Amino acid sequence: MGGAYIVTAATARMGEAVWIRFVAPTAWEPLDLLGEVRWVEPGGFGVAFTGELTHAELRAVRALVDMAGFAAEPT
Repeated sequence: MGGAYIVTAATARMGEAVWIRFVAPTAWEPLDLLGEVRWVEPGGFGVAFTGELTHAELRAVRALVDMAGFAAEPT
């Protein structure tokens, strides 16, 4: 829950600050999160969210992950 992989043809640089906008099923408004590019590969890049996410932001990101089917089964 601390970051995201962004699939894109756009280029990014290591350490670059980026805004990521999510539309989550539990949020009334789009969720805008600030992140930092941590790694880059052809076709995308990894971003670590900067700052601490609020409870509502965490819930919205979790709902989005669950909806997309990426969540791991609890152990």
